[in-house]
Amino acid sequence: MKFGLLLLIPASLLFPGQLLKAQKSELTEIKFPLVFIWEYTNNLLPEDQTGHKGEFWAYYNPETQYWAFMDDSLTGASGMMYDWVLMKPDGTVVLQAKPEFENEEPQQETRKIEYVKVDKIPAEMQSSGEKIKINFKNFHAELDAEEFAWQGKNFKGRGIVFLSDSKIDFTVEPEKPVEVDYTPVYNFWQLKESELEFPIEFTGDIPLPGNRLMCGLLLMTSQGSLKAELKDISWTDTYIYLKD
Repeated sequence: MKFGLLLLIPASLLFPGQLLKAQKSELTEIKFPLVFIWEYTNNLLPEDQTGHKGEFWAYYNPETQYWAFMDDSLTGASGMMYDWVLMKPDGTVVLQAKPEFENEEPQQETRKIEYVKVDKIPAEMQSSGEKIKINFKNFHAELDAEEFAWQGKNFKGRGIVFLSDSKIDFTVEPEKPVEVDYTPVYNFWQLKESELEFPIEFTGDIPLPGNRLMCGLLLMTSQGSLKAELKDISWTDTYIYLKD
């Protein structure tokens, strides 16, 4: 009789370690050793509204050129519904939804978008000739950023952006500087149909070149302004897990 009752006990209670190991083997671990951090203030939004002021973190893997964005950097109506968004160089986007119930397995959705790719400064942007230097203590790099200005097309106002084409050395020894492709970051706006947004409008209304790092941004309109500044590039130890 006791033996019969034992058969009714869920296997997850009898062999939790083995099941966890089996479930883990079905996932692919993706590591993100770097993070780009921007600070922003969006005066187009009320001070008590999410997205008015804060930090935006973009995680990067130099080997795979994958970008990841965690839930605390997502805004929009559906922003809090996702744990993270992964963007690959080929336009593949993976979204992991937050479980609706406790102990429920999170669901992942894969999409494909066609990136708007720009490899040079748009003609609408005019250089002011002003340049700034940015140093990050974690890397053997000094970024030179140049100021560009433009008149808004889809908004009544003016935009100013500082762009850098400096390569960043992600190695211990200053021997292998890497050119980063920021195209996925600048194309996140294409997920607006899913009501997913960044707190920073990287492009304003003109696409930014994927080979230039946005170091500073100021959008000025009659309704208010949006200001963003690259504050740090730092080492991190962040992982996500993709389902096979």
